[in-house]
Order: sequence, then C-alpha cells, then structure tokens
Amino acid sequence: MAILGAVMAFGLVAEASSGTWPNVPAIGDLVAGWLLAVCGVIAWRRRPTSRVGPLLVAAAFAWFAGTFGSSGVPALAGVGSALLTIHRGPIVHAILAYPDGRIHAGSTRLIVIATYAYAALAPLARNDLVTVAVAAIVVATTLARYRVSRASMRQARLVALAAATSVAIGLLVGIVGRMAHAGPEMERAASWAYLACIGLAAVVLATDLSRARWARAELAELVVDLGGAPTAGIRRRLADALGDPSLIVAYWIPENGSYVDERGQPIDLPVPGSARGVTLLHQQGQPIGVLIHETSAIEDTALLRDVTAAASMALGNVKLKAQVRRHLGELENSRRRIAEATDKERRRLSTLVAHRVGGALADVGVLLDRGIQEATAAGSQAVSAHLKAARDGLESAEEDVERLAAGLHPAGLTEEGLGRALSALVAHAGMGVRINVPSVRLPPEVETAIVFVCSEALTNVRKYAQASHVVLQVLVDDEAVTVSVADDGVGGADSSRGSGLSGLRDRVAAIGGVLSVESRPGRGTRVMTRIPRGRRDPLADPMPGFDDEHARLAHSP
Repeated sequence: MAILGAVMAFGLVAEASSGTWPNVPAIGDLVAGWLLAVCGVIAWRRRPTSRVGPLLVAAAFAWFAGTFGSSGVPALAGVGSALLTIHRGPIVHAILAYPDGRIHAGSTRLIVIATYAYAALAPLARNDLVTVAVAAIVVATTLARYRVSRASMRQARLVALAAATSVAIGLLVGIVGRMAHAGPEMERAASWAYLACIGLAAVVLATDLSRARWARAELAELVVDLGGAPTAGIRRRLADALGDPSLIVAYWIPENGSYVDERGQPIDLPVPGSARGVTLLHQQGQPIGVLIHETSAIEDTALLRDVTAAASMALGNVKLKAQVRRHLGELENSRRRIAEATDKERRRLSTLVAHRVGGALADVGVLLDRGIQEATAAGSQAVSAHLKAARDGLESAEEDVERLAAGLHPAGLTEEGLGRALSALVAHAGMGVRINVPSVRLPPEVETAIVFVCSEALTNVRKYAQASHVVLQVLVDDEAVTVSVADDGVGGADSSRGSGLSGLRDRVAAIGGVLSVESRPGRGTRVMTRIPRGRRDPLADPMPGFDDEHARLAHSP
C-alpha cells in the first residue's frame, strides 16, 4: 500500500507539473498510470513469488517519469522527454516473463534487453519502422513460448499472448494513422487507443495472475513431480504453487510427538491469531505434517485445498518410500548375512574336509605304503597286490575329497586372491580358456560369488556348449566388478530351466548383483555378472550402467 500511495502521489505531481492540467488527456494519462500501479500491486500481493507485479509497478513509475516531458520546467521537461517511452521496457519484460516473471531462455533474455534499449533511446522509440519490428518480435516470441509450453502452462502463456497483442495494437494504431496522414483527430484517437491497450494488458495480466487458473492445471504435474522430489524439492514446489516463498513444510515424528523441518530440526507451530497460518496434512486419518504459511498471502482457499491434498499425497509418498526403503534394506542385509554365513560355513567345511578328512586319508596312505613295502620284502605278492589296489582306491578317494573341498570353497581364494583361484579353476577346466583378471582384492563374499559363477559357467561350457574357445574376463571399477564368461559353442542355453545358473542368479542377487545370460543358437553363450563393491540403495536401479558394460564387453576382442 505504501508503494501504491507513492506511485499515485508521483503521478499527481507529474501531471500537475504540466501546463495543461487538469484537461481530459492529462486525466486519461493519470488514470492509465494509476491503473498500471494498481494492477502491479494486486499481482504483487496475490503472487509474491512472481516478478510480474513489481515489473508493472516499475512500468507505472516509468510512465509518470515520461509525463514530465510536458512540464513547464525546462530541466524536468528534458528528463521527461528522454524517458517518454521507458515504460515499454518493463511492460514487455512482464509479458515475456509471464507468469513467474523470470526469463529462462537466452534468446528471450536478449529480446528483453533489446526492448529496454529501444524504450530508453527516444530516437529509436519514435522510429516507426523500429517500433513495428519490436511489436512483431514481441508477439512472435510470446506466440513461440505458447506453442512450446507444457500443457499446464499454455493457459498462462495464452494470457501473455493476449497482453502482447494488446500492446502491439496500441503501438501500431498511431503508426497507421501517421502513415495515412489522418490528421489531429486521428492522432488523439490513437493516443486514447494506446492508453486503453496498455491498461488492458495490465488488467489482463493482473487478473489472470490473481486467479491463477493455470495453477490448478499444474496440480496434476505437481503431484507427479512431488512423488519423486526430495524434501527440499517439495517445499520449493509448494511455495511456488501457493505463491508464498516463506512457506515451511514440517514433518510429524510420532516417536517424538513433535514436528521437524526438512533438516530434521524441531519446529514450533505458530500460535493461533498470528500472521502465520497452519494447515494440517493427513493421510488415512493420521497426521503426517503441516504447512506453515502467510495467512494473508494465500487467499485462494480452493487452491490451498487442492495444493494441501497434493502435499498430503507427496508427504505420504515420502513416508511410504522411507518405509519401503527401510524394509528393503533389512531384507537385503538379511540376504547378505545369509550369503556371508553360508560362505563362512563353506570355508569351515572346506577346511575340515581338506585338513581332517584329507589328513586322515594321508595317514592311511602312509600306512598302506609301509604295508606294501613290508609285504614286498616278505615276498607276500598276494598281500602286496591287495594293498596296492587299496592304495589306488585311496588316491581316488583323496582326489574326490580335494574336489569336494574345492567345491565347498575355492582353493587359495582367501590367501592368494581372486586371480589365483580363477587360474586354478581354469587349469582344471579341461579346455582352452583365455583369462583376464586384474590383481585387486575384493570383499570376500564378492570374490566367492565370482568364483562360483565362473565355475558353474565353465562346467556348463564343458558339458553342453561344444566350444573350442572360452574367454573369462573380469573388469573392476570404483562401484562394481563385472565378470563375463563367453564361449563360441552351439548356444541356446536357457537359465530358466532349472540349471545351476538359476541358483547362481539368486546367490548374486543376495549380495546386490545382477546375472544375465545371452545365448543364441549357433552364436555361443555369454554369462554376465555385475556385483557392487559396497552396499547400495535398495530402491535404486538394480545395477546402473550394466547395459553399457554389457555392450562394452560384447564388443571387446
């Protein structure tokens, strides 16, 4: 109200300084400037986050600054003449930046700057050709913004287009009259038309900005956007929708029986009767948060009701996602603990079989060797033959024990690492395998899973693929390790038919990884595994970048 009073007083002083006050043209000029100021203040009050209101108020000040051009004081008349058309700059700025008052495109920003320069330079503003070009560019730019705007903003951009057309008509009417040499009467009519068109543009912008009908069209997009927005994003979007930059979103914490802001700091609700209003947010009858806002800034109760419903849905979604994230995290941790416990038990059993059972068999072998020596020395050929047969059977049993121990836990993995374990695995594969493994240590559960994936893949190649060449490749980056076992066999493998690969898929998934099988008949088989090196967000993409890594490995030599 103080700004509005200042503009009105400034207008009276400007009009009174002219020697013709209070004639009808001067009164019309005063009303037009006051109309700009009133529309600007209304828009500013109803949508504080938009800069359109301040721009219209600035246009009103500029309007009356130009009025001093008819002052009887030479100094004031000189300044007023220089500023006669300066009001066109903020008016065009408000139109091209409608509805938030901000210029987002670089090309539009250049047009606004050029318009300010045109409006500030009286020789340019009085040039009819330049004025026609400016009017055409403003209308064309507004039309282009309307055509490329999203559905929820098209109504607002259509209003801006109407305002731009009104201003353009006001500029062009006088030019047409001068070109037609219509005389003084036509010039006076053109002046009145210009005042009416400028006032109409201001009324159109202020009225639409106050109603904000296009804001309701944004509610559908608001709900969708808020569903994936972080807590700070929710506050910003709601503040824009309600036109209250001081909006606070507080979250209800049942455990503490209090509200906190997006930083988790406790917050006290305003007392009844204060300038700050409180709107409760509920979901299924339970409180989930509140909106703390300026009571006077939000007079559209229907919009507040709709935005409150969207906010309740958004905060409920945040709460639900947090619960799902926690449950998935607990499930993932449980699966990881099971996998780690299984690997630990496998290592224990492998050590038990290798040392105790293997050691016992080795002791029996020593006894058999001694018995064979004594029987041979005594000339008991039959006894020696039976002992040698037993010794052969014992060696076969020792090999079975070694394979069993290796199957429970890969030999050398714990002490010597992944490269040693895979090299030993390839050495017993019974086929030509080209291996590429970096010398890097990974978490034990990751190394164990990689060895078992490679073992199962090589076993399937040996049994079914009829391959002549196999490539085993391990790639390690900052986030994950990627393993590829590819052959040139007959292909056609199906991991969904109860093969060992289906069990491996579950094992890899237990530690957050992904396993895929690509196998086309006649084109070989590729088993791909990507396992994160650390813990990951359970709601994130199962393995970001897996497809890119798959493509890179698929084209590697």
